[in-house]
Amino acid sequence: MKTIHLILAISILSFGIAYSQDKEKDKGDEKKDKKERKNKIKAQKIAFITNKLDLSPEEAQVFWPVYNEYQKKIEDIGAERMKLMRDIKKNSATLSDKEMETIADKIVEQEMAEASLLKEYHQKFKKVLPKSKVLKLYQSEHQFKKQLLRDMRGRHEGGVGGG
Repeated sequence: MKTIHLILAISILSFGIAYSQDKEKDKGDEKKDKKERKNKIKAQKIAFITNKLDLSPEEAQVFWPVYNEYQKKIEDIGAERMKLMRDIKKNSATLSDKEMETIADKIVEQEMAEASLLKEYHQKFKKVLPKSKVLKLYQSEHQFKKQLLRDMRGRHEGGVGGG
């Protein structure tokens, strides 16, 4: 009887270890997939903007480093915001009114930081691109976001609807 219990315990333990390793592998694969999707979207955005702005090689050479710097700063602010949102979701039931106020203030500060960055980089964009292309840049970013949302919505509806 002790042997059966021992075998059963070892089997359960082995299953638990294997299951947790699979879960860790899945998390790693999920992070890798997410990073690949993010890189693919970035590449699509670069192609989209390049096409819409019709950049000359000289314009592209000076524009892309400035734009990439701007995007990196925006992404950093977005990462901070996502961390705050995860914290809110995780701790929402236990947050005091003061903590909620502090978090809300941080969110507003992040929005203001993004606006300040846009104002700063708007001046930089005007130095490296003709004014008409700066305007096209903003239009192109908006069009790309709309297209991306449309594509994502279509994939989601297609997956759920069985199409």
